Amino acid sequence: MNGSDPSDMFNRWLSWAATQRVLLRGLISEDDIDRLITSRLYWSLFGSNSNYIDGRTLSTTVQNEVLTRQAALDGELRTFDSDSRTWGRGDALAIVPDTSVFVAMGAGFADAEWHNLLGERPSVRLYVVVTMAAVVELDGKKLSRDKTDHGELVRTQVRAALKRIEEMFYSNSARHAYEERGGFQQTTIALLTDDLGHVPLETPDAEMVRRGLDILPYAGRSKLISYDLNQTFRARAAGLESSRLKYDYETETA
Repeated sequence: MNGSDPSDMFNRWLSWAATQRVLLRGLISEDDIDRLITSRLYWSLFGSNSNYIDGRTLSTTVQNEVLTRQAALDGELRTFDSDSRTWGRGDALAIVPDTSVFVAMGAGFADAEWHNLLGERPSVRLYVVVTMAAVVELDGKKLSRDKTDHGELVRTQVRAALKRIEEMFYSNSARHAYEERGGFQQTTIALLTDDLGHVPLETPDAEMVRRGLDILPYAGRSKLISYDLNQTFRARAAGLESSRLKYDYETETA
């Protein structure tokens, strides 16, 4: 835009931003559109008469904003490329266990024969995704004051699951490769951390479903795993695949 008439530059910038907003609506969130395209500066100048703004000031302001938007988009592209590599470049299955899975399996969630449990071919790359919503719920359950035998069992399983998660990610790595037993069955345990600007949904169950949907653009498939029927229905209603695991008592035969 160097050398352009300031007013023409200003109008072309507004037109570009408005067009991108329309094209991206429905593909990314409104917050992300504002973060990447229509910033606070855009909204503060939207509808302004450029003839009343000093030409040099207007030109410098628009050029700086265009460079800032370009840097933001370049950063987002690098993040997308990194996430695509992390989640299997569209040919993997990412599974999101909810809290009931960690409670039922304890530390064993990392060693479970997930391919067999879900009926997947051994050649399918699986990512078992530990969400921060699940970690938060587990942290709460380990402090439960339920004095019953069931309450003590839950606390024991929760502590075991949290200990395993901590051991796997003690180095602050965002992902930890875990090669499953059984030859070429491939399973990776991944910790999906929340960035500082992330605002969780009101309930952990809803947040886990949303995080499953967040992964979907990068993995070939994304699926919520739960022992609870209502959670599987919630995921499906949101457009996310889900599978309900069965407790031992449901699979026992007389």
